[in-house]
Amino acid sequence: MNQPIAAPRLPRGFSFPIAELQTIQRWASRYGMLLTIELDRCIDGEDYEEVVTLRDRGLSRRHWTLWRSAEHVVVEPQTGAVARFARLSAALAALRA
Repeated sequence: MNQPIAAPRLPRGFSFPIAELQTIQRWASRYGMLLTIELDRCIDGEDYEEVVTLRDRGLSRRHWTLWRSAEHVVVEPQTGAVARFARLSAALAALRA
């Protein structure tokens, strides 16, 4: 008897293009932030190809977590509401506002 094959579940977060990762790294360096890239992350049952975290140097507490959804760059602060941006440049500008 043939069993139905379930369609693979798409991840919630996708990888950033290399050029965008380089932009995030330059931004982090300019503002004295540490950049961490976590690959193949699972959070609360959701899969993420890549999650980027930014935090102040010398502090262990995260400030922002970023990932790319199918439509947006998503920014989740340590505390506060999640924000969605059409472009990475807008997301980075909002982090310093």
